[in-house]
Amino acid sequence: MPRRQPFGVPAMVQDLLPSAGEPAPETLQRGIDLQRRKRFREAEFCYQTVLPRQPKNAMALNLMGTLAIEAQQNETAIDFMKRAVKLEPGNAIFRNNLGNAYNLIGNIKLARKQPRKAIELDGRLVEALCNLGKSYRSQLQGDVAEGFYRRALAVDSHSLTALFGMGDLLTDMGRQAEAVERFGRAIAIDKANVEALSGLALARRAIKGDPALALVQARLELPMTTDRERVILHHAAGKILNDQHEYRLAIRHFARAKAISGNDFDIALHTRLYDSFVATPAFSRRGQSSAIRPNVRSSSSVCPVQERR
Repeated sequence: MPRRQPFGVPAMVQDLLPSAGEPAPETLQRGIDLQRRKRFREAEFCYQTVLPRQPKNAMALNLMGTLAIEAQQNETAIDFMKRAVKLEPGNAIFRNNLGNAYNLIGNIKLARKQPRKAIELDGRLVEALCNLGKSYRSQLQGDVAEGFYRRALAVDSHSLTALFGMGDLLTDMGRQAEAVERFGRAIAIDKANVEALSGLALARRAIKGDPALALVQARLELPMTTDRERVILHHAAGKILNDQHEYRLAIRHFARAKAISGNDFDIALHTRLYDSFVATPAFSRRGQSSAIRPNVRSSSSVCPVQERR
């Protein structure tokens, strides 16, 4: 338990934390559920509860890596995920997540190697196909990227990751009508999906009465919306309003996005917090905490656990 709380950092919700003696699998599942709810600090507490007792627990290492990605600590994520892959080289999910981390630091060779191995292990792993699509898109190899996204959608036509990934790619390629169709399909599945709402705003010119603006504003009002998501959504609202010649309102949204972006992640503050209650020697050699700050786009093809289709 925390010995102290740094000023300005709210306490964790104690009722969400594991009880003493809770089995490791239950604690990890608790952490996964919390992570999906964006309760990142409590999720990390769960994973770090397991690791001192089981330092070779590959799932816990993988999960800590996904949290490090959320915190934009990509080198730390790679460190955790490499250990997970070394312990379980036949785990397609771990390899895909490691590839995603390499993609985030611009190591294209390894960013493609790991998802390809993941696909060899599980040809239906949509996240790995999307990660390869994202990698080739980043290198302006649109035709190759499109092939991977199409394979992903052939496996799961309702995959939000594949739909908005394909939409972004089609926008890059100047195929706006097709992009709008993909974003529309994603929004039909999840009308609060930040990536799809943002992509739709960028892919076409909005007209008066565009229903996307109401969806963006509704998403902004949800308490679960993170600061990074708010930046994306304010830019989307500004783009829609600018298209509608509502320039004053558009400028307000752009200004709000800029103001939120200025409140950057305070790594020193969060490091002090985690140093106060996490004592895991195996992960302290860099002196880094994996304190969590959400990252909307970059972690979209990370899968903490595999969802069976």
